[in-house]
Formats: sequence, C-alpha cells, structure tokens
Amino acid sequence: MGGAQHHGDVQNNTRGVINRFLGHYDGNPTNLIPLSPKDSAPLYVEMMGGSAKIIAKGQELIAQGKYLHATEILNRLVFAEPQNQAARRLLADAFEQLGYQAESTSTRNSFLQGAFELRNGLPGGVRRGLRGRMSCAAMSTEQWLDFIGISMDPKRAEVSGFVITSSRPTTACASSSR
Repeated sequence: MGGAQHHGDVQNNTRGVINRFLGHYDGNPTNLIPLSPKDSAPLYVEMMGGSAKIIAKGQELIAQGKYLHATEILNRLVFAEPQNQAARRLLADAFEQLGYQAESTSTRNSFLQGAFELRNGLPGGVRRGLRGRMSCAAMSTEQWLDFIGISMDPKRAEVSGFVITSSRPTTACASSSR
C-alpha cells in the first residue's frame, strides 16, 4: 500500500500536523464545500456508465491487485446504490485485501471492519439499558452533557418535550438510559 501506515509513521504524522495547524483545506476551492458521498456518488456512477461497468472495472482492478483504485469506484457505487449487494461484496473484498496488507493495526482493523459491515450490516451494540448508573456517576457534568448530546435524537426529544430537571447528573443519566 505504499510504505508503512501506522501511528507514528511519516504519512500519518504529517497529515495530523497539517490538519491540526493548517486545517483540512488544501488550497483547492472545490474542497471548501464538498458534496457528501451520498450526493456526489450518483453523478459519478452515471458518468462511469452505470453499475455494471463499475463492477466490471472493480473486478478487473482487484484481479490486478489495485485494491485502492477499486475502492475509489466501488465506494461511489455503494453510496449511490446502498442495496447493490454485488457492489457491497466486491468493495468488501477490496477492503479485506487492504486490511490483510496493512502494517498498522488501526488501518487493518478499519478495513476489516468495513468489509464486515458491508457483508453483514452494522454490528449490534450494548443494549441501552446496560449503560449503568455507575458509568454516569463517574462522568463529569461536561462529559455527561456530551454523552446526552450524542445519544439523543433531537427530533424525538423536541416532540417529547425532554427537560432536564435534576441538578444531579446521575439521576438524569439513569433516567435517560431507559
């Protein structure tokens, strides 16, 4: 995959330093406000001649060992057509090969998890009721509010009239985990 890819290598460290101090902007105005993959993918699929051509080219690239090239086009197809199982399986195959080749455990795990999710869907997590009061009691107020912010569906909370009335985060946390 072109050199070592692990935390502490030149590629990852350079990217981290640039993003931290200079931001993500690379000087190309197109990248200031990029389309989301969901919005841009249908255009790419149309311009590449449709899903059959992309799958054929993806198979060709994988056969040549050009896994990153294959992921570029197959990823667009999967975003454009999320239910296209042939595209999902082929992208999973490319991810799997990239994962097997990766030196970095985090890179390997990202590719292998991506392959797993394409084949099997998202894995189930811990049931909501299992988030215990002890975890919430160990959180600072700031951490608890962050937790609520990422756990709450704002549309459902707005409809339900959700209000925090307790001055004790553990009480409100325990009631939010139901």
